[in-house]
Amino acid sequence: MNKPDYSFQSKLVSQCLEHLRNHSSGGVVLASAPGAGKTEMSIEVIERWVEENKKKVLVLTHGQTVLRSQYFNRLQRKERNFSFGMLNSKNPTSEDSVQVSLPHHFTDRDAHGYGLIVVDEAHHFFSAPMVQNVLKANPEAKLLMLTGTPSPFIAMKTFPIVSFTASQLLEQGVITDPFIELVKTKLPFTLKNFNQQDNLVEGAEFTSKQVNSSLDSALSQLLNTLTARLKGTRNPKRYFKKLSGKKLKSALAQLDFGKTMVICHRQDQARDVVAYFKAKGISALLSVSDDDTDSANVELFRTDSTKVLVVVNRATLGFDLPSLRNIIDLSMTHNPDRIFQALCRVVRRGLNGDKKTFIKVTTDGLAALTYVVMSFVVALSLPEYYETFDGRWKDRKVRIKKSSGPSGEHTGKGKKSKSPWEDLLPLPSLIDIKGMMSADSSLYAYTTFNEVRARLDGTRYSPGHWTLERCKEEALKYGTITSFQRGSSSAYKSSRKNGWLEVVSAHMTKKRQKYSKEQFLQIASKVDSRRELKVNYPGLFASAVKHNWLILVPKLSTKQTRPAGYWSEERVREEASKYSNTHQLRINSRSAYDAAVKFKLMEELCPNKRVK
Repeated sequence: MNKPDYSFQSKLVSQCLEHLRNHSSGGVVLASAPGAGKTEMSIEVIERWVEENKKKVLVLTHGQTVLRSQYFNRLQRKERNFSFGMLNSKNPTSEDSVQVSLPHHFTDRDAHGYGLIVVDEAHHFFSAPMVQNVLKANPEAKLLMLTGTPSPFIAMKTFPIVSFTASQLLEQGVITDPFIELVKTKLPFTLKNFNQQDNLVEGAEFTSKQVNSSLDSALSQLLNTLTARLKGTRNPKRYFKKLSGKKLKSALAQLDFGKTMVICHRQDQARDVVAYFKAKGISALLSVSDDDTDSANVELFRTDSTKVLVVVNRATLGFDLPSLRNIIDLSMTHNPDRIFQALCRVVRRGLNGDKKTFIKVTTDGLAALTYVVMSFVVALSLPEYYETFDGRWKDRKVRIKKSSGPSGEHTGKGKKSKSPWEDLLPLPSLIDIKGMMSADSSLYAYTTFNEVRARLDGTRYSPGHWTLERCKEEALKYGTITSFQRGSSSAYKSSRKNGWLEVVSAHMTKKRQKYSKEQFLQIASKVDSRRELKVNYPGLFASAVKHNWLILVPKLSTKQTRPAGYWSEERVREEASKYSNTHQLRINSRSAYDAAVKFKLMEELCPNKRVK
């Protein structure tokens, strides 16, 4: 096993300090997967900040005493050139240069006088009222946010982001490439059971029988993966069929499956999981908010011989668990951020360098969609996804392997009626996904979550789909008939053909709107280019051209032109990945569309939604 190379850390520290020294910057986000050493890098930033500024530093950790102690213990590992202390009920105030605290410590205490505030696990609680109250009490303080998933800050566009992705960490030998497996079960959930955050709705329940059956499937797959690992093969074969009862208990006893975390949707489900393992003679601990307020069981799991830790929301927190070898995700979530945070728990290098395993449990009906979700999650290891993902992902293209067999490619076409998604190909690993981006395009296809969803339920291709009620629902997404026509042409055409257009567009602006200069300036501040203004606000753009208002905004005053030969095949693919179909590509980036036609990339970019 190669020795990890941490030389990248000094560069990231320097970049963070550069942003903190910049008077126009309020702070900086340091983003990377677990194992990169964000805590150590933040301490290095603190050390140099204290030398230069002589101002107090506050480190806010997530609302778990274990995480506060974890950060404080890192400070104690070696001699520092600054004093530091932990704020708690026994030590409510401190004169130390660096103070580590939970945010609710300042609920009824003064929080003034800090020059730098470090927010650990910032993706979880930067926007929480308790944290924001501390920040408001220190308006001049610089901010250093530590996170493994920077998507909230990418969406905010407020702070510069210094990042080092999982694929880069893998190249440095800092993390390992886990096995990633998808397990199908008979659970009854459909997309109707998911909320806007792509998590199961709170009311979705698992019976004890469903929990047991799901765990039987997941553990059988884990045994397959472990057996494949022992035999030195890359992809697990079906060494074990689905086991249950005494056979599964016996198989688990024969193989050392290592410390395992099981992620659940609700606390009642989590308690059923603990009961399941105890019935098989396997030690298990439960860490949920009702039973383990200070996450003491997480610390116990880390230090003793307990095999299984069962959690609900705490899987996404940055607990230091190097001995963790497996994760079974029973939460059913389709939220890429949550899954990526959980996956990152098993990319950290193990104590013996063992490969680790991440098992995602899904249902038969949702398997194809979950496959795309997991492919996108793995793609977040790459800079082009990690550094641009702002939380919106369902129309974001991801490259997947084409299926080979009688059912044809992932198009639904073939001699047999069998779904092309029925037998899913193995999910890509962190190493695979990087190679897929530059590999022979005939072996792979780009797709999106929404494309696969439409393909499976037939909403784009089945005749008679666009009923009056569906057209009304679709039309509510648009403010003008023009935007409706451009954004959902099939719904628009059906409405017009059936004489429903007036009904479905009743809420839309019908007459040509007169725009003022003030309205133009207000909207112009929100767009990044002339193209964006023209596509999203065609009427306003026309008024701006007519009245010569574009010269008032520097970024819109000149038309950006690209040099001849700018559009290479790779640039076309990158541009096309921003859109769900070639119609949107043609509307929003005509030059890239024309180049795609020239390079004969249309079928590759969007094989089933080509616009003729």
